[in-house]
Amino acid sequence: MSLQGEVLEGECTMEDKVQLLESALEREIRAREYLESVLEEKTRNLFLSNQYYSSMFNSMKNGVIVASLSGDVENVNNSMLSMLESNDAIAINSHINDFFRHPNFKGRSDVRIDEFQEDQDYELVLKNTQETPVNCTVSRIKNNQKKEEQLVFVVTDMSASKKAGKEKAALQEQLIKKAYTDGLAENAIGVLHNIGNVLTAIIGKVSHNECAESLQKLEVLLTKMSATDLSLEKAKKVIELSAKEMSSIKKNSSEVNGFILEKSNHIAEVIAAQQRYANLKSDIKSHLTIKAMIDDCLLLHEERMLKRSIKVKRNDQSDLKVFIEKNGLAQTISNLVVNAVESIDERVKKDPQFEVGLGEVSVEVSESEKYVHLKVHDNGMGISEENLKKLFDFGFSTKERDSGFGLHNCANFMKKQDGEIRLMSEGVFKGATCELVIPKSTGND
Repeated sequence: MSLQGEVLEGECTMEDKVQLLESALEREIRAREYLESVLEEKTRNLFLSNQYYSSMFNSMKNGVIVASLSGDVENVNNSMLSMLESNDAIAINSHINDFFRHPNFKGRSDVRIDEFQEDQDYELVLKNTQETPVNCTVSRIKNNQKKEEQLVFVVTDMSASKKAGKEKAALQEQLIKKAYTDGLAENAIGVLHNIGNVLTAIIGKVSHNECAESLQKLEVLLTKMSATDLSLEKAKKVIELSAKEMSSIKKNSSEVNGFILEKSNHIAEVIAAQQRYANLKSDIKSHLTIKAMIDDCLLLHEERMLKRSIKVKRNDQSDLKVFIEKNGLAQTISNLVVNAVESIDERVKKDPQFEVGLGEVSVEVSESEKYVHLKVHDNGMGISEENLKKLFDFGFSTKERDSGFGLHNCANFMKKQDGEIRLMSEGVFKGATCELVIPKSTGND
């Protein structure tokens, strides 16, 4: 009922009418005040909401662009402005096509708005002075205030991750080169020990041969021949003995010379084998006969195994060829042989039932459709199930002193060469088998 209706309804005095008017006016004032307070509260909440949205929008680490469906930029956060090296006014008056390029985007450099699909990731480049590589995800949202749909571009700067990736790759390359160097140094030390053992054998052979003794006897006989009272019979006897000693000297000299020649040839072969893999610059894949690689690696560690009376069994008499980087494969095979020898050494120390002379290392080669399989087996210490899972981890070793081209680097090398390395053991004191899965040479590589 209106105020006028309230006043005119029924019979009332002037005083009653005034009171009615005052009462109605008071109710209208209270209603207006209430509406104003509600409006003020909603305005304040809206302001705080916008302030919160703006704060959250601008504090995001990723760049964010809000654009119309036609691609006109309507809002840009601070991170995006920083990436674009632009200011708010310029960015908002731009089109989304002005921000990105892609060299392989359907053969065009520029990116068109109609080529973006919702919830798809795009590897793009910002059109800024740094040519920043970015990852861009596009979503479609409903703007309730404008009652229309908008596009939201979330942009991630990939330059830092790419730089970190390059640094990681460079560091890994340095570690691999260091491992190569350490491996070569370890092989060189092994070669020197090998040569030292051979020289010791030569010196021992020369110093303990019978030539010296025969020469001393001959000297005594010649002294007797110079005596003036020597009878004819005695002279004949002395000459016969002298001839015998001369024959013995000739025979022993021939044996010693043959021994020295044999050992000298062995030293030359060991040095030649080591030098075949001493060039770090050769990192190109090549076609290699696997048997020749095994021959060289076993030769380099032959004296080490002979010294421990380790028996070597081979089942690799084939001409199978592999396609792989030569130096890395040589060091990987060498590492497996050294590990086998050291495993046998450890078992000799820790297993009362196992002694020097019982150690065995076997080498076996087989093939599958695309790979050559090289297995190196030993009857040494073996590996616990717990350690078996960790032996390829970086920095892990069961040895007190570990150096050279370790299993972690072997695994990385084989992976890089499209191959694989596998390690098997039934447990402690039960030996171990390490298998290299090497890409087979097809002749077309």
